[in-house]
Amino acid sequence: MRACGVGVRSAVGRAGTEPIPPSDAYREELSRPWDEWRVEGPLDGMSPRAALAVAPRRPPRDCLLDLTGVTSVDSAGVGALLALRRQMLELGARLVVVAPEGPVRRVLEWLGLYECFLTVADAEQGRRLLKTGP
Repeated sequence: MRACGVGVRSAVGRAGTEPIPPSDAYREELSRPWDEWRVEGPLDGMSPRAALAVAPRRPPRDCLLDLTGVTSVDSAGVGALLALRRQMLELGARLVVVAPEGPVRRVLEWLGLYECFLTVADAEQGRRLLKTGP
């Protein structure tokens, strides 16, 4: 899983050695028809920015956004989530948000926005949902 959609893998070994072959997990990540992004710590205006920057430049792909590790949410974070949701809808892609009990779910419910997002309790449930299609 990549944090906010940013993942860097190197296929170059140490000086004088053969390139390192990609791992099975990385091959699986590349073959999935969706992206997985994870945000940890505070969900503020800067947290999902990388995802917002990447989404429009890619072909439309569904996204599993794991917010399990989020410790707090502010209004800028909620605004960034709404902007990401809008961009994904414009691309014709699904945004599945992993939001178990915790700060993200509480804030979205309190603001009346929880129903605006396709949410699941854990990442595995989200993967099953994305595998089955729309």
